[in-house]
Amino acid sequence: MIPAASSPDAVLFYDGLCGLCDRLVRFILDHDPDGAIRFASIQSAAGRALLLSHGASGSELAGLSTVFFLRKGVLHRRSRAVFGVFSLLPPPWKMLGLFQFLPAFPADLVYHAVSRTRYRWFGRFDQCRIPSPSEKARFLE
Repeated sequence: MIPAASSPDAVLFYDGLCGLCDRLVRFILDHDPDGAIRFASIQSAAGRALLLSHGASGSELAGLSTVFFLRKGVLHRRSRAVFGVFSLLPPPWKMLGLFQFLPAFPADLVYHAVSRTRYRWFGRFDQCRIPSPSEKARFLE
């Protein structure tokens, strides 16, 4: 477990069984040359402990329908998490981070629509992805 005081600056918490989430993780690995963003599956013990220590509720974690992004000790959810991740990537992807300034309600409506259909559209894995040796340092265990 990583204590809240020593948690990394930027961690994306994702559903490790979701095909869309896996694609997002791979996209970030390919487009974050400085390795600023780290990853933790919501299903992992380290991911759950860190999320709970930053205010996520057990019911939020149970449904696996919320992506979380921890940035400098602040936990962001749903669309705010996605836009926060993009704000740390280099151009042109950084521009998508500007959408975080939209009101949360309409952005989260779109987020929920995608979240409800993500397994049907992008598939579901039987187990969480295993990072390659070169990626391993970016994942919290």
